[in-house]
Parts: sequence; C-alpha cells; structure tokens
Amino acid sequence: MNSFAQKDNTVLIEKLRIRTPLGMRFWDHGANEPIRDQLTVTAWPRAGAPTPTYAVRNPAGIYAFHDLPGLREWEYPVEDEDYDSSPPVNRQFIVKVEDNQNRYLKAAAIVEAPQPGDGLFGNTVSSPPMGEKGFRLFSAPTRPIKSHLAVVRAYLWDISQNKYAAHAVLKVSIIGLETTWVGIADENGMTAVMFPYPLTMQSIDVSPPSSRIPIHEQSWKISVRAFYGGTDMRLLPNTGLPNLANIIQQKKAKIFETAVTSKEGITGDLELGKELILRTLHTAEEHSAKLLIEPLNSIS
Repeated sequence: MNSFAQKDNTVLIEKLRIRTPLGMRFWDHGANEPIRDQLTVTAWPRAGAPTPTYAVRNPAGIYAFHDLPGLREWEYPVEDEDYDSSPPVNRQFIVKVEDNQNRYLKAAAIVEAPQPGDGLFGNTVSSPPMGEKGFRLFSAPTRPIKSHLAVVRAYLWDISQNKYAAHAVLKVSIIGLETTWVGIADENGMTAVMFPYPLTMQSIDVSPPSSRIPIHEQSWKISVRAFYGGTDMRLLPNTGLPNLANIIQQKKAKIFETAVTSKEGITGDLELGKELILRTLHTAEEHSAKLLIEPLNSIS
C-alpha cells in the first residue's frame, strides 16, 4: 500500500498555547532603519527583585520576552480559556538595552506588559512617537561613521554648574526641511547627532543646468537647539541610567555662541563628507573644545 494513502492515526494528547507578553522592535534613529541584531535586552519588575529576564531575538529582529515574573498564567493559558477574556492588570518592568558593538547609547525605560494585541511594544517614550518603527536608539560618539551619514558633534558643558552636561539633548534640523534629528549626550557630555544626508539639492532658480552645484560641494544650513534640565536626573534602579522618557522630555536650554552671548538656538554649515563640530567661540582655553549650555531657568 502506498504510504501516502495510509490513515493518519495521530492522537492529540495535549495542546499548549503560549502568548508573548512583550516584544520590542528597535529603530536606529540616526540611519533611519531597523536594528536587528547585536543587542542585549533585559527586563525585571519595577517593584521586585532585579533578577533580569533576557529577551530572545526572533528571525524578524524582534526581541521577545518570555517568563516575565508575575505573567506566567497569562502567558500559558489553560486550553478552554477565552484568549481575549479577563486580561490581567498590566505590570511595569524596567527594560535596559545595550549594544554589543557600541554603536548606540545604552538606554533604559519603564514598559508595561502584557502589551495589547500581538504583544509588540509601541515606542511610547519618544517625542514625537515613532509609531510602527519601534523603540529608538541613539548614536553613541564611538559609532563608526558610514559615508551616507552626516555627523554633528559637540562636547556639551553645563556652564552654570561647571560640569559636563550628561544626558543633554541636541536637536538638529536642516533649514528648509521638516525633519529633526536627535542626539543624546553620554555620561561625559559627548554627543554625536547622525542622520542621512538630504537628497542632493540642485538649484531650481539657476539656469543653465551647467551652473548646478557639484555633488562634492553640497552644503546645508542647519539649526541646533539644546534641551537640558541642569540637575542630576534620577536613575532607574540597577541601570545606572535615567528613564529615556525623562531624557527626551527635558526643557530648552541656552547655547553660548561666545563666552558672553547665548541664544535658544544656533546655526551652522554642514558640508557633504565633513563632520561638523560645534564649539563656543572666544572661551578660555579650558573650554575651547566645548559647547557651553545652560538651563533656561538657571540663575545667572
């Protein structure tokens, strides 16, 4: 008898259904593309033992958590339980993200689980939200530079407290375009804002076409704003990092163009293929490599 025609005598003994309480997709804010590998992502209860649960990366680049404390009954429901009935009260977890290749700054955030629907976390700590793109990670100063990325660097220094402006935020916009790119200072105030160069701009009011600007001479005027609270931010337990939401939500700060003149924003010229390093002009030698900033509400 043909084996393909044999009757299937398989007996279903047990059926196990597993739900994923939390999955996270990560997004490279600088290159504007997904991050699919080389991350270590851990979570533990906000209130409870700090024993970490490690996320597992699936083939689609989603980092999924299983066996999060307090969610086992929801994750492994009994067979006759209605899938959508009686969802548990969401629990808060501290999530820490580390890049194994030092491309991105470490990040920490408070996330609720289980997440609704398919369990995929929407990036609620971003401002503005990134929606379906995912949880944004920001370039570290140590990130290798790729030829298609523009780089704006600064060593941010809090002149009001005479210390490095750890976790301060720089926002860079190309004048005439709507997109804003964000950089975050590391614990030493070092910042690298990386983003794709705009599409090659050709003059539309110059004729004939031979007068167009050569590609290697392309440049753009940018505007830069700083956001900084000026005081040490409370760190999330066992992370050594502030909540990413609190970093992003800092208020505007003054930027010093010179040692004695400050503004809420400055401008600069970004040239194709060249890093732009922002500095405060006419400062003492000890501050010559720094961009001085100060919270708007500080007392001068």
